[in-house]
Amino acid sequence: MTDSVVEVLEQQHERVAELFERVSAPDEDRPIVLNRLLKELAAHVAAERATVVPLIADVGLDADLERQIGQDHQTMQKLMVKIERRKFNSPDVPGLLTRLASVVADHDERSRRELFPGLRQRLSEQDQVALAERLQGEDALVMSHPHPHLLSLGGMADKVTALVGKWDQWRDRTVNVRHPDDPDDATGHAPDRR
Repeated sequence: MTDSVVEVLEQQHERVAELFERVSAPDEDRPIVLNRLLKELAAHVAAERATVVPLIADVGLDADLERQIGQDHQTMQKLMVKIERRKFNSPDVPGLLTRLASVVADHDERSRRELFPGLRQRLSEQDQVALAERLQGEDALVMSHPHPHLLSLGGMADKVTALVGKWDQWRDRTVNVRHPDDPDDATGHAPDRR
């Protein structure tokens, strides 16, 4: 059976929690993990905002829950932008990450306590699966976006995104850019770095 919307949201929350653990681990390439964390969290916020939040009132859940989740999203987004604008070794990054982790943990708790049970109770299985597919589509769109926080610029987003996309393409052609989850070469082995 295909995952329900709640299962997809739970998986997203778990991936983000795992990345928060990894970003402080001494044996990780922390700047790469931080970049991945920001991208995953931005994708989750954008997808949840586009697909789930509009349904909260429609399915009869508390309007206060919609407001609280909206505040979570807004706070997460502000903190992500602040972190992204700094160098990894900036002295305020650990504090910003701690604040972000706290907001994410509160959001996760609120979702598990109120949102997830409400969606399970008020949406049919068919609607939950359809919403999960829509959520995953939104998530994929944002994950393929080079700067997910730019999606919050509204009407300006298209113009700024196009400009930044051109810059990213030029940079990627001139600098060897590698995704953190990809092997170093086609064989899966790290190249000789002598």
